[in-house]
Amino acid sequence: MEKITDQQMFIDRLRDNMVSKGFSQAALARAAELSPAVLSMYFSGTRTPNREALMRLANALDCSVDYLVGRKSRSEIEDLVQHEKIQELIAEFSALSAHDQNRIMDMIRLLRAGSTSE
Repeated sequence: MEKITDQQMFIDRLRDNMVSKGFSQAALARAAELSPAVLSMYFSGTRTPNREALMRLANALDCSVDYLVGRKSRSEIEDLVQHEKIQELIAEFSALSAHDQNRIMDMIRLLRAGSTSE
């Protein structure tokens, strides 16, 4: 089971991510397939989520379980974006037209499909 190292940090990260994604508590409960009452208990600290609930919350909030439970200081995306090559890739990709961005994504999918069949 995932251990929450700091209950208040978990609650703060849960709330901050919920707000930044534009979710209400009810909407987050729906997105994570949890009851609103259970989610309310997580926010109040009277109940700790199990592994499956943590994974559902992380998926709904597009962050890692490690981030939510306090094992990482930033989300995986934030870590990734710190790399210079990733920043360069994002800048170049953003400068492309939507049509060219779709072509690049198609090429990536083809490359990934080819690498799994080898």
